[in-house]
Amino acid sequence: MIKFVFRDLADMIFSPDTVITAMECYMKCGVGLCGHCHMRGKFVCTDGPVFSMTELENMEVNELRL
Repeated sequence: MIKFVFRDLADMIFSPDTVITAMECYMKCGVGLCGHCHMRGKFVCTDGPVFSMTELENMEVNELRL
């Protein structure tokens, strides 16, 4: 759903730096040690959970772990 909201906001000419969202993922340790929430050089638990659209465009999400 977030990707569609981002698309619509881009169509409304919002700057990618001004559009922010919170990422949700399962976190085991919450301090960046386990790597469970690792997203291409960033940890959701310590670097986020709030990221701009520009940051998210440059990240690749790891496989979903249940």
